[in-house]
Amino acid sequence: RLGEPSLVLILKWGGELTPAGRIQAEELGRIFRCMYPGGQ
Repeated sequence: RLGEPSLVLILKWGGELTPAGRIQAEELGRIFRCMYPGGQ
């Protein structure tokens, strides 16, 4: 199914956020904000 739209969700339930999880969350936030006009 190459080329089809997809969505990857990384969910956190309890516990502590790992350093890798923080990096992934920050990168995803930057990408998400750039998807729409007016994003920083």
